[in-house]
Amino acid sequence: MVSCARCTTDFIGLINFKTKRDLVKKYINYTLLIVFFVSVGNAQNERSFIREGNSFFADSNYTLADSMYTKAIENNPNSIEAQYNSANLKYAQNDYAGAITGYENTIPQIDNDIAKAQSFHNLGNAYLKSQKLEEAIESYKKALRINPDDSDTRYNLAYANNLMKKNQNKDNKDNKDNK
Repeated sequence: MVSCARCTTDFIGLINFKTKRDLVKKYINYTLLIVFFVSVGNAQNERSFIREGNSFFADSNYTLADSMYTKAIENNPNSIEAQYNSANLKYAQNDYAGAITGYENTIPQIDNDIAKAQSFHNLGNAYLKSQKLEEAIESYKKALRINPDDSDTRYNLAYANNLMKKNQNKDNKDNKDNK
């Protein structure tokens, strides 16, 4: 004979299992919801950090701009805009080696042709300021291959070529004087 207590226990165990399963489902749903909002929040934070950095950059407050771009990159290490703006900031601070590194890291990630041409132009400027004329000339050429109508880049390329010729003429003259 089956006792009632046994039937009740099985029925209560079944209810507890369903209740536990529902609780686990709710827990998973809430966890996914929280993860979604945190990821959306990070994207918004990245965007706001970039905006604040741009504002500080426009005011020539480079220290604060740098910290905002750094925070944006911490939020999203793949943020091309934050990396590019950081490279521009380094250029504005006369840190041409840092700017060169920033542009070189950013350029392969850029899909937009105009933005890529502008990045090559800026890279050429950083090389030019660093007296790396061959690299500057090559960067300007790459920019012009993408955007042949860019008169600023064409001017900078001509300027870099003239500097290169002057340096070669100076070197040739120095060599003749040494003989």
